[in-house]
Formats: sequence, structure tokens, C-alpha cells
Amino acid sequence: MTVSHLHYTAWPDHGVPDNVMSLIAFIRHVRKLHPVSHQQPLLVHCSAGVGRTGTLILLDIIMQQMKTEGTISVLHWLRNLRMQRMKMVQSQQQYEFIHCGLSELVVCGETEVGAANLRIALKNLKKKGPVGFTGFQRQMQIIEEVSSHHPVTFSDAEEEYNRNKNRFPDKLPNDTYRVRLRCGPMPGSDYINASFVNGYKQKGAYIATQCPLENTVADFWRMVNEFQCGCVVMLCQLQEEGEESSCCFWPEEEGESVVHGKLSVKLVSVKTHGDIVTRKLEMVEGAARLNRPHMVHLLQLTSWPLQGLPHPMAILSLIDQLTSTQMRCGNRRTVIMCSDGVSRTGTFLTIHCQLERLKTEGVVDFLQTIKSARLHRPGLVNNTDHYVFCHEVVNMYLDNFDTYANFEFKEVFEFL
Repeated sequence: MTVSHLHYTAWPDHGVPDNVMSLIAFIRHVRKLHPVSHQQPLLVHCSAGVGRTGTLILLDIIMQQMKTEGTISVLHWLRNLRMQRMKMVQSQQQYEFIHCGLSELVVCGETEVGAANLRIALKNLKKKGPVGFTGFQRQMQIIEEVSSHHPVTFSDAEEEYNRNKNRFPDKLPNDTYRVRLRCGPMPGSDYINASFVNGYKQKGAYIATQCPLENTVADFWRMVNEFQCGCVVMLCQLQEEGEESSCCFWPEEEGESVVHGKLSVKLVSVKTHGDIVTRKLEMVEGAARLNRPHMVHLLQLTSWPLQGLPHPMAILSLIDQLTSTQMRCGNRRTVIMCSDGVSRTGTFLTIHCQLERLKTEGVVDFLQTIKSARLHRPGLVNNTDHYVFCHEVVNMYLDNFDTYANFEFKEVFEFL
């Protein structure tokens, strides 16, 4: 007998998951492997077998009801469950969580697309509906609508002593998911305008951030060092349309070292391939003879304009280079940044995340990926053109499928 064990890893000991749609996606995945028509029972368990277990089972039942009857009877089915096992769905918070999930399910609809259907979906989403909006525009409206209900606070970023560390006053990290540096003696010493964002396979796989200001360069390198980041992806140039998008935060000459506080950063090599500049940097904290160097690869894409989009192949080339670099440096956390840490940053990490999922499951879901990422960093992928571009890059990946030897579908049984 073969048993498939699927493990949902995002449920905390107390409370509910941050993203209800990740649980719904998990249930859908379960039902692909174990359809409702399956004669053998589905085993669901948690610590006590009532709270989290009951929440998942009730959500699954209502999702089936919505699909077959087009109706929702949460209270009826909860009573039915509790007649069979006491205290199923243990708290009001879990009960509200179920309703939030069903509400989002109704608003968002089914947005997961299989690889074989992506080209058709792309074509259909470009068509205008009865009210004059394309499918892409409507989905962006849904993202904005659902994201507006996310509980976010920016109190740390808005502290008087932190305001000059933000390039734009409206592009700030959510307090809950901001990167926290080791505290120093000064107020705000733990602050940097950067946020953890989940990847497809790894929690907090990305750090999304603005490019450094002159007064935050030392903080940036502290972050890279403290969180042992292996790659930094920079999606802008230093100057764009006559304005500074980033200060130069690396040594300019090969072999040159620059000291930032306790960190020494040395430029080991620079290589340019097309519109991608790769800088290999060596970081040492304190005395070089006492501490092991930390190698960092800075990949800069120079062809993404402030207003506009690069060629999709430029993004695929950058991701290909990032993937090979990550494999060499041990798949450590990746920093992704642009001038504001939101627009180009969000678009790139969405594409990267979708390609990871495509290779593994053979499906993509742009809307849910962006909605989930916005919990961590508000405003990611902030216009329809970037949303369309995400689809077009992944579609081009499929068109050039044979070029990428790593494309294969595998089953994964852990959900973040």
C-alpha cells in the first residue's frame, strides 16, 4: 500500500495562518491526490485532532458544497461535524478564518492555471469583458481589493529616527514582516526598509528592499551579513531619468575594499554578459584572520527602465544565472531590490516564484502569489503592465522549454 503524507507547515501553535488561501491551495492539492470519489478515508490530524483538523475538514466540505450546489452552509456542517467529534473547529478565530477563506474564494475565483493551459489563459485574459476591462485589469482590481483588507502597520518605519532611511514615504515595510537587524545603542539601529517574503519552497526565501541610500549602505551590508544572503539581485541602475535610484554601495575597482562599521567589503571580480553585470564580493566581519569570509554575488540587470519593461528573455537569463549561482552558494536567502523595493522587485520575485512552482507542480497562480506576498510587503506588483509581464515571461519560458533542462514536474508535500 502506498501512502502520501502531505504536511501543511504554516499553521502556528496559537492562532491561524496569515494566509487563508494557502490552506485552500493545500486542500486542493490534497484533493488532486485523494479525490472525493476515493473509497478510502482521508486521514487528517493535528495536535488534539479538533481545532486545526476541524477547520481543514469544514473548509473542504464547504468547498465541495460550493462546487456541486453553489451554496454555503457553514453552521449546518459545523453542527454535523460536532455530532461526530466534539469541539471540531475549536475557537471563534478559526470559525472566522473559515469565513474569510470562503469570502476570498468567492471574490478571487479559481486562478490556478496548468502549464498546458497558460497560453490560452494569457490570450483570454487580454480580452475585454462586457464592462470594458480586460481579465488582467479585473484581476488587478481583485488584488487591490483583497490586499486593502490586510492588517498592516508601519509604526517602526514612521518613527522620526527612521524616516530618513526610506527613499519613498509611501513604500514602507509592514512591522510584522520587516527585517530586524541586531540592535545597537542608537534608537532605530535595528531598522532597514526591507521585508521578508516567502518563496515557493522556503519561508522568508527573499528579502525585498529598496536600493541603499548613502546613509543606509552600512545597514544594507549588515543585513546581508547577519542573514547570510548569498545573492543580491539589483533591478535598476544607479541613475534613472536624472534621479538617483541607488547610491554605489560596492567598491568600484577590483581588489578594492571598503569598510562599513565592523564589515569590510572587497570587490573580487566583475563580469558583464549582455545586460547583466555580475560582481563577486567578499565580506569579512572584524579581523580577517579570525573570521571566515562571506561571499556574495551581486547580479545587476541594467535594461529594466524606471518606466517600462525589459525584454522577457532578459528576465529569464537573469533567473537562469541566479539559479546557477544559488546552487554554487548553497541556496541561501536572496535579496531582491530596485529603487523602491516594490515595483520591479515584486514583479521579479513573482516570476521567480512562479517558475519554481511550474517546475515542481506544473501549475502557476499569479494572483494568489502576489496577494500573499503583499501581506509581507504591501504594494508588490503595483500596476497592470507588470502583472501582464509576469504572465508573458513565464509563457516565454514555456515557449523556450527545451532550452531549460531543469524543467520537470515533481510532487511536493509541504506547504508554507
